[in-house]
Parts: sequence; C-alpha cells; structure tokens
Amino acid sequence: MTRRVLVTLATVLALLAALPAASPALPADFEELTLAQGLDQPTAVAFAPAADGRMFIAEKPGRVRVRNADGTLDPTPLLDWRDRVNAAVDRGMIGITVDTDFADNGYLYVLFVADDDADDDDGRHSSRLVRVTVSEDNQVTGEKTLVGGDADQGECFPDDRFTTLGGDVPDGNHATAGDAKVDCIPATGRTHAIGTVVSDPRDGTLWFGTGDAQTVDLGNDGARPRRMRTFNEEVLAGKVMHIDREGRGLPGHAFCPEVTDLDRVCTKIHAKGFRNPFRFTLPPQPGGAPIVADVGHSNQEELSRVPAGSNGGWPCWEGTQLAPSPYNTYALCTDYRNGRNRVDFPEFAYSHFTPTGTKADAAVQAGPVYTGAEYPPEYAGNLFFGDYARGFIRRFRPGSAPGSFLINPSFIQHFGEANSSVLFAERAAFTQITAAPNGDLVVVDFATPGPDYDYTGPGRVVRIAYAPANAAPIAAARVEQEEIAAGGVARFDARDSRDPNGDTLTYAWDFDGDGTTDSTEIAPTRAYPDAGVFAAKLTVDDGRGRSATDTVQVLVDRKRPRVTISAPTAATLYEGGEPVALSGAATDADEPGGLAPERLRWEIRLIHGTHFHPYTDIVGPDASFIPLQDHGLDSHYRVRLVATDADGIQGSATVDIQPRPASLSVTSSPAGAPIEVEDQTYITPRSVASAVGLNARISAAADFTRDGRTYRFTRWSDGETARERSYLVGRDGGALVAEYTPDPVVPPPAPVPPAPLPGASGGPDTAPAPGPSPGERPAVRPRLAVTAPWTARRRTTKTVSGTLTGVTRTPRIQVAVARTAGRTCRWWSASRKRFGRATTCTKPVWTTARVRRTSAGWRFDAALRSSLARRPGRIQARAVVGGRTVAKVTVRVSASR
Repeated sequence: MTRRVLVTLATVLALLAALPAASPALPADFEELTLAQGLDQPTAVAFAPAADGRMFIAEKPGRVRVRNADGTLDPTPLLDWRDRVNAAVDRGMIGITVDTDFADNGYLYVLFVADDDADDDDGRHSSRLVRVTVSEDNQVTGEKTLVGGDADQGECFPDDRFTTLGGDVPDGNHATAGDAKVDCIPATGRTHAIGTVVSDPRDGTLWFGTGDAQTVDLGNDGARPRRMRTFNEEVLAGKVMHIDREGRGLPGHAFCPEVTDLDRVCTKIHAKGFRNPFRFTLPPQPGGAPIVADVGHSNQEELSRVPAGSNGGWPCWEGTQLAPSPYNTYALCTDYRNGRNRVDFPEFAYSHFTPTGTKADAAVQAGPVYTGAEYPPEYAGNLFFGDYARGFIRRFRPGSAPGSFLINPSFIQHFGEANSSVLFAERAAFTQITAAPNGDLVVVDFATPGPDYDYTGPGRVVRIAYAPANAAPIAAARVEQEEIAAGGVARFDARDSRDPNGDTLTYAWDFDGDGTTDSTEIAPTRAYPDAGVFAAKLTVDDGRGRSATDTVQVLVDRKRPRVTISAPTAATLYEGGEPVALSGAATDADEPGGLAPERLRWEIRLIHGTHFHPYTDIVGPDASFIPLQDHGLDSHYRVRLVATDADGIQGSATVDIQPRPASLSVTSSPAGAPIEVEDQTYITPRSVASAVGLNARISAAADFTRDGRTYRFTRWSDGETARERSYLVGRDGGALVAEYTPDPVVPPPAPVPPAPLPGASGGPDTAPAPGPSPGERPAVRPRLAVTAPWTARRRTTKTVSGTLTGVTRTPRIQVAVARTAGRTCRWWSASRKRFGRATTCTKPVWTTARVRRTSAGWRFDAALRSSLARRPGRIQARAVVGGRTVAKVTVRVSASR
C-alpha cells in the first residue's frame, strides 16, 4: 500500500500568495538575515529566553528542529513524531511555544493533528496540545497531553452528537449533556484544524486556537451540524481557548460561569464562532485581549481584539456580511440575521474583491506588537499583520489610548483602496510572523521561492533587522562543474557576492568542511583527490564587523540520481475528483542495484493563478492523487518526483498538468437574469469556460427587471430550489436554467369620484380605492438616502452615511464626493486623501462604504474627511446587488458663506 506522508499546507495557508522577488521588498535600511535554512516545510518557531539563545522550529510533517545558541541547526531533530502526526493538506504540526518560565521548567508546547488512523490520511482525525520538558542539552522527557486526549473514545465525530443538540446547535448550549468533558479537538475535514499556541508572558497561562475543522463542501448538507459546532460551547472547534499549564479551564470563564468543574470543555473557551483563527497574538498591555486574525471563506478577512465571551459569528456571518449560502440559510443563522444572537463584528476587515469587482484570494495572519528598541521610533507599538495569499506584511500605528491602533472600526477595505495600515514588506509563502527576543520581526517561510511559482526550495526562518549604517554583505558561491572525477579540479567563483553599502569584501573558502580557510581568492580552484560529497563554504566579510556565508556542493566520483516521469505527461488533462496516476523511476550510477522505493517522493503542488497551494507528498515510484474539486481553469498541478540516494544527493524531474476544459451553459427563463459563477457575474444567457470535475459555486439573482416587469427566482431546471448552490461540471459541461416567475400585474386603481357638494344629502356613492388583491405582493423599490454631517462653519464631512431599504440581499454601497465647477468635478481620492484634478462629473471616484443590517434595512457609512468649504459640490451614492446598480442618489451642496 502506498503511504501518503508529509502532506502540505493548503487552505489556511489557504489561498496563498502572489510571488515576490527572491529577495523580498523591505523598507530602506532594513535587511533580511537567515536564522535557519534547509527546513522541511516549517510552520512556526518559538524562542527560548535570550540568555538561553535556542530557537525551536516546528516542521509540518511532525518534527521539531533546534537552532542552537551558536547559530547552528542541530542535525538531530528534538522531536520526530512523523509517525504520530497527520499532515494531510491543512494538517500537521502547526503551533509551538515555550513556557513563560522556560528557564526554570523547560516546558515546550506543540500543537498538531494526530494520526488517529494510519490507513486513512484524508479521513477524520483529531488534534493534540502536548507538553514536553526540554533540557539544556536538548534531551526530552515528561511528555503530557494537555488537550485532545479523548479521541480514542469515539465521541469526537458522530454527527448525532451534534444533531441531538438541535441540528443547528442553539446558541449558548453549555448546560447540556453528559459529554461536556469530552476532551477532543476535531479535525474532521482536511482544513482549518489548529494554528497558534502561546504561553502568556503575563501569567504563564496558555492560549491556543482551533478552526471549524470542516472542509468546504457546499454540496454536502450532511456537514451542516459540524459547521455549526463553532457555536457549541461543549465542542473544541472554531474557538480561541484559554487554559492553565495542565490543560484545565480557568476561573472566571465567560461561557458557563456557574460551572466550577474546570475539566469541562466550556470552562476552557475564551471566544467562539471562528472559521480559522490560524494566527493570533497577545498584546503587551496587562490584561489585553488577544488580537485574532480569522481567515475568511469567500468575502472578507478579519482582524480584531477578542475579549472573553466574544462570538465571531461564523458560519452565519463572515466579517460584517452574512456568510454565503448554504451557511446563512441554516435555522440558527436566522437568529443571527435578526439580531437575536449577538455577533461581535471585527475592528478591521478587508475584502477579497478589488474595487472593480475582481476576486483575489486572501489568508490573513496576525503578527506581533513591536516592543523592541532597534527599529526607528515610528515603529514603537506598531501591530504587524500579513496575508499569505496577497503577499504582504503591513503595520498599524498605535492610537492615543493604551493598546489601541489606528484602525477604522468595522472598516471594510476592498483590496487596492486606501488602508489605515502601512505597507512594511512584500513577500509570500510565510506561515508565521513573530518577534525575536530583541523585538525584531521574524518570518517563517514555508518554502523558498523559485521561478514560475514553484517554491521547490526548502523552508527557512529569517529575521528582519534594521541596519542603517552597515548592512550585512550577501555571499554568493558558485562552482563551474558540480560533478567531477577523483583527482579533478573544481573551479569556484564568488564574484556574484556584493555589499549593499559598497564596502570592499574579503573572501574565505573552506573547501572540505574542516573549519579552516583554504583560499582567500575571489575565484579559486581546488583539486579533490578522493571520492565523496563535499560542502564548500564561502564566507565574505565587509571589514566592518558584518559577514555572510554561502555553500555549494561538490560531487567527487558521485552522480545525482537521474529521474524520469512516465505518468502523467505534459499532455495529461486531469478532472477534479478523479485519480491521477503517478509513475516514475530513478537511476543512480552510485547504486547499480537501484534506489529503494522509499527513496522516491512525489511533491504535488496546486498552482492557482499567481500563488500556489502545497497539496500532498507521496512516497514510492507508483502512486496517485485526487485533484481538488474547488479549483477551475485558473489552476493546474505541478508534479515533481525527487529521488535521494544513500549519500543524500538528490535529483528530480517535474511536469505540469492542466485541467480538462468544459463549457457550462447558464441561462434563465426569461433571459437576462444576473448569475454568479465562481464569484464572477454574468447576464444570461452565457456560456462559461469551466473545468471538468469542478464543483462550481453558482448563485442566481433573487429578482431582476426586464421590460419594466419584475421576475423572482423560483427554482433551477434540475429541481434545486436554493438560489445559491453548487453544480458539478461534467465532461459535457452541463446546462442550467434559472427559472423565474413574474410578479402579478397590478391594475391601476379606479378613479376616485369627487366629494359631494356641501349640503348634499347622503354619503359617498363609491367604495374606497381597492388595495392589492389577496396574494398580490406590493412592489417595493430600493430607496437610497444619504446624510452628510457637517462640522461647524466648515463643510468638512467626517463620515458620509445613509440608509438603503427595499433590498434583502447584502448590497455593496459606494460613495463619491466632489467639488464642482461648471461641468467639471474634482473627486475626493480616499487613497491620496485629497481632491484630484478637475475631470468630468460623469466618472466618480468611488469609495466602498461599510454596510450593516438594521431592522429597517441597511445602514452604511464611509469615512472620507473631505472638505467642500466655500465651494459647491456633490455627494453621490449607489447600491449594487448581484452585479447591477439597484439604487443611486445625488446630494448637491451649495457654497458655504
């Protein structure tokens, strides 16, 4: 049987990153220093106290590596639990931290998905938070499972456990059932399992996060109870947890204050209702709430302080919007839509959509608050956060109140619009942003980028340092011919090395790894009389106390394995959900008998647009993998076979395979309805380019108007009655018709006769004008109203706000403000924070407003801080639903006196 191993990080890491340059863009005078490299899919790091100097590195497949105080990476893993860790897709060893009192107790905590069933990597598993004790010489003792020890009881997964709590689990369900102590962290789906674990420096308590642990499957309504368990206070899924060092709850817990048994699950919960709180951080202020980044589904990324008892609202709400169907159609979500259950909306969120409506992937991470002294003064107290998919690290500057930041409350930013944060760096494929003991930013790179989004290089950990006076040089070693015969000569070259400050470099080569300098030339040669594998190390020095190293390999009478892939080929077209056969081989001149099967490893990467999803690694020459069904024509798979011989020398071969295309016909009866397919809006009829096996997300407009008549959605041609649904694209593509019913024609009211003359006898001789007949629906038109509160005397709008009524679906409302002069307008630019050049009044510059539901409809507001003082102007607003404008309004402003 082929065993899947080392499977990689997907959806949280979900939705990964735009490819940066090999050297990420940093602010002036900042530099990137490598702390550790050659890592196997690193996910997180933890630093021992500065006096100790060690750094512990979690690798996703299930190992913990140690970087010692002298800067060397210990070749022997501290922990090697690869046979205990399930690393399928989004799973693996994801979190690590040291105890606040590590110097005294040696406690190290790791958070991982356990391999509960070695024969089923993709099936249901559970997660663990485990503590070990680490000695000064890296010996491990005293292993203890703190949370997640009850998975073998079989009570972690049965659906009836959730359906007996109401199916759509009622909110506040903490006083139920005898299973309240079931100590299991579900990893039901392949994604959103676990993430961060932190030891609180303020009191030594532990914080850790769990996702909803449910793979996205819009067509699987049987997963409904598992999705709703994020609200269930007896289930460790979709939560931020707060416990003591022994895994028990804490006194003063928010969700079941009457419970004194601190083994109860509800006593361990700090906040609930999260989709994937993958990375969060603790502020330095005493008693400050954790700052949590919750990775979004299809609309918004969230970042917010989360006090005890908070409810993020997932899966009913995503950010400040209702979650997509089918989530928001669940019974429990009705209470959230109507305000009967509380939702704590994020302080900051940003959209997956650009201002023009194009969707892009996103995966937010919370980083540290800067408390160091090395960065410039303007960085003091900044909160860093990043996006693994968008490829950026940004910072919020501190506000005036202690622990506050310059964040617009509930501010929704469409990517590319103005942002209250400041760009710090452009980079991708990072799995953690944290702080070194001195406060410097530390970034964990899951893989090293290469050309064409391949990310085939090993992972690394880097520190971002500030060096305005003297940046470290960059060492670059090359060897002309890597493979030579015994007695042959290798030619080396260091001329690509450079110094950012222009300092003159000196060179020191160690050709055989014995620690002595063999040459100081920039392009030396070296004869190798004996066979073997040698690491030639180059050290460059700028003469002012800064140096750097690089290493190249020389193979003497050794050859790299020659690898071939027979299946798939570049002509292979894959289909979502259908196995793709893998077959390859490797020959090695140093091992005539051939390489053992376990020496061959397949690395499967899903390339999605300009980013990638690490998908799976599989051992053995012949295997298969099943492509996902949630990626279409904008994606393909990169298949790489790596062979490793007995000397550790590797060879590889790579092939890219493409999805099988198909054409999906989407229309409506009558034609003309707006239909969304995979987040893109089309007006029917439309033939949409798609891929075979894609479980396409499709949404029909609730209603639309044609020839002056309103039509309302009834059903789909295949009998499905939900407007928002999934559709499996077959080889013939498929065809769907959205069926609509016209509103009844309401006859005009009968004329009303004049009132009788004064003094006339008798009452009126006509009945009152008839209202709508029974069963008829009075037409409700969307109405948009704008208010702009002015400051005294100077017409400066701090906020443009208003209301929208007559719309049931979540709208997108945009606002524009202009100064006018005749037929020209100078439109306010939120990104530049000023009025632009005079241009036509028919091309507004729009800013997307924050929208929230009210009992009467929708309320919106947009912070513009624009001035119309002493000048005439205008304020425009428009509401967009389903890709079309349903209401708009213009408010004209006269010049102030």
